[in-house]
Amino acid sequence: MSQTGFYIDLDELPGKIVENEKDLIASIKTVNYNIKNDEKYIEFNEKYNYLDDGKASERVVNKIFMHKEGTKNETKKIERKNNNIDKE
Repeated sequence: MSQTGFYIDLDELPGKIVENEKDLIASIKTVNYNIKNDEKYIEFNEKYNYLDDGKASERVVNKIFMHKEGTKNETKKIERKNNNIDKE
């Protein structure tokens, strides 16, 4: 864990980092860019949100209550990502 108490480096976070309420309000009022075109936003999502597809709750219910496994496609996606993490 880093000195800031985060498990990831703050430099990886997309967007502006502010240190007080006044700067936060000013930052919110002046946001004027398309975050989806921001390279740090794209890299962050590829690294930490690669499985986000809007179906997480469905998978939890299926696994725990319905005793169903994930689809082959979901399993392959997770395995690919884990293999890429191991190489880093």
